Amino acid sequence: MEILYHNALNLAGLLERHARVFDHLRAKDFSPIDIKKMPGTGYWRIRLDYENRLLVQFAKHQNQTYLLLLEFIEHHD
Repeated sequence: MEILYHNALNLAGLLERHARVFDHLRAKDFSPIDIKKMPGTGYWRIRLDYENRLLVQFAKHQNQTYLLLLEFIEHHD
């Protein structure tokens, strides 16, 4: 699966620190990842570690699925 990033999303160090998560996402292997759909929305959240999350959305275009990284949420409660 191709991963697209919001142009204002600061990914400094994020991809390196959580490479395992992104490798599973690219391979469409969601079983080892803590990913949950947010009720009543089209958004999903991915738990990167104890306190950090990603807000994402899935999109289809010409029979291909994309993962859109929308926001990096630091120090989530």
